[in-house]
Amino acid sequence: MTTQPTLHFDDAVKKFVKLLQEMDDKDPTYNYSIDPNDAKKYMKIVTESKQWGQSKSVYCFIGMLPSDPETYGMILKPASYQAAERKNPRGSIFDENPIKYCGRFGLEYMNEKNVKDRIESELLKKVRLLKEKITAKGGYSGHTRELIQSAEEKLSKYGALNKASMIEMNELWKAYTDAV
Repeated sequence: MTTQPTLHFDDAVKKFVKLLQEMDDKDPTYNYSIDPNDAKKYMKIVTESKQWGQSKSVYCFIGMLPSDPETYGMILKPASYQAAERKNPRGSIFDENPIKYCGRFGLEYMNEKNVKDRIESELLKKVRLLKEKITAKGGYSGHTRELIQSAEEKLSKYGALNKASMIEMNELWKAYTDAV
C-alpha cells in the first residue's frame, strides 16, 4: 500500500465533503456542505435535507487550528449545534479513507476497534503535521525526507511505528520546535 501525498487542509476538507456526498448519492437524501459562517476553532459540516427543504443539522466538526495538534484535521462529533465534542475524534480528514466512521445519519459511536484505529490515525496525522511544518521551513530534503516518508509508509502499512522510528520522529519534532 502506498501513501498518498499530504493534502493541504482546505483540499482535504473539500475531499471529505465530496466523499460524504458520494456516500449519500446512492440514495440521495442530504446535501453536505461547509457552514459559511466564520469558524474560529472548528469548521462545521452541515447537512440539509433534500426532502424537507431548509432542515439543517450539524453532521460533524473539523479541527482547523494547526496550533492544536490534538484536534487539527480531526473529525469530531457534535456536542450541540455550536460545539464540538473534543474527546474521541472519529478519524482525520488526512486519512486515506476519511469517511471510514461516517454514516448517512452521523458519525459512528466509539468501540474498541474504533479507539485502536483512532490512535493509529493520530500518529499518522502528527507525522503529516510535522512534514508540513518542516516543508514550510524549507527543511524537507535528504535524510529528513527519508525519515518522514518511511514513517508514513510504516503507519499506512502496519498502523504503528517501531521504537527507533518513534525516537527519530521525536528528535525531528524537538529540532523543529527548538528552531522556531
